[in-house]
Amino acid sequence: GVKRMAGLKNSRKNTGDTQKYGFAFVILVTYLVFEYLRPQSDYFQFLAPLRIPMFLAIALLILFLRSDKSVLKDRLVFYAGLFIFLVGFSVTYAYNTYHVWQTFYSLMLIFICVSLAMPTIVTNKEQLDRFLKYWIIITALLALYAIDHGGHGPGSFLWDENDLALALNMSIPLPFYLSLSKKSSKRQKIFYRVVTIILVVASVSTMSRGGFLGLVAVFGMFWLLSGKKLKSVAIVLLCIIIAGYPVYKLVPDTYKAEVVSILDTGDRTREDRFLFWGLGWDMFVDNPVLGVGAANFPWRVAEYQIQSNEFDLNKIVLFGGRQAHSLYFALMPELGMVGIIVFLLILKQIFSRMRRIVRYCSESDEYAEYALIAKAFMVSVIAYLVTGAFISVLYYPPFWHLIGFVITLDRVVAFETGISEENEENVTKGNSYNRNSRTGRRGKNSRSGGRWTAGGV
Repeated sequence: GVKRMAGLKNSRKNTGDTQKYGFAFVILVTYLVFEYLRPQSDYFQFLAPLRIPMFLAIALLILFLRSDKSVLKDRLVFYAGLFIFLVGFSVTYAYNTYHVWQTFYSLMLIFICVSLAMPTIVTNKEQLDRFLKYWIIITALLALYAIDHGGHGPGSFLWDENDLALALNMSIPLPFYLSLSKKSSKRQKIFYRVVTIILVVASVSTMSRGGFLGLVAVFGMFWLLSGKKLKSVAIVLLCIIIAGYPVYKLVPDTYKAEVVSILDTGDRTREDRFLFWGLGWDMFVDNPVLGVGAANFPWRVAEYQIQSNEFDLNKIVLFGGRQAHSLYFALMPELGMVGIIVFLLILKQIFSRMRRIVRYCSESDEYAEYALIAKAFMVSVIAYLVTGAFISVLYYPPFWHLIGFVITLDRVVAFETGISEENEENVTKGNSYNRNSRTGRRGKNSRSGGRWTAGGV
């Protein structure tokens, strides 16, 4: 724990200085603006030839390489890096090597230039607060764009309504939980609540059935993580009684028809998805250890379709080039059991870290907001896992960017409070943090540079 805290302090000393790293902060936020709002694709098309996102990514890469790179010692970084390595390694046995390299390259770019650069640039509470506010503004603008463009996004991985619904669902928890923070002013709470409503409306505007199930999961997690479940149920029932019918009438009939069609056993899209998943399972059974290679489901699916008992060339169109339409039925056949295990280790790291922050920060007035942010990130993962069950988003940016958010929060909390994976055992024994008090205990040996940390570090 001592070495980790020393590394974090050196990182803050070297990279957290506002004067020195204000430029890096601007670069990071600007990159996310171009990544999610894509002004070069619509409103400002004259920017497209300038390749601004590429230069921003290069700048972030250089900034990361010039940092102390202590984040590379992080276990979550190791597992995520291992997953990306598996993607690249699959070029040795995949049928379509070009798409393996394309996927590997994009994941490397996403992970190094954002997920690793983020915790290097955002290193203290003030920067984290400011960064999350900018991120919420970006997602709000994305939601408004979706509403104005019939449920479609600005392009790239956000153009398709299903992919957009996933990004929007993952964005809902953060403004919702920040609206509950005691540190948020009345004006800020109103802003966060308005953004939450806009994100929900935008998700509905996509007409995505997977997006609807993701929304249900998000609100289900809000209830599950609430401290007063009976009170929450009562409030929901009251809202349904008061506003249920008007809201129902406001929801477009097309959206209600899409939701109802989830149960339609004769729906062609539903039948195709089940067929894709069955072929994906066959592919996994034949290649259980390493799979057929990253992004290679579309290039092997026709082969398995021809071999299936249901195949009839006169009645069935070949699915060659089509995606698996599921996060899980892309992961299993493409990367096998090894990929599944590494992916589960990534999820375990995310949830264990966020649960630790919730456990030790919820009882502190000073640090309770960290617990709310941690809850938001956990719900965002659930939104990804549920919405992604029906779309192929394994290699898309939202999840990998979320890993960067998780690592950033974990490191900021470790620096500000001393609560980290390494010293959790000491904290649990009550050496420096009292879970039963409203604030952390400040022992005489636990002062460090005006801040108190666990174990006197």
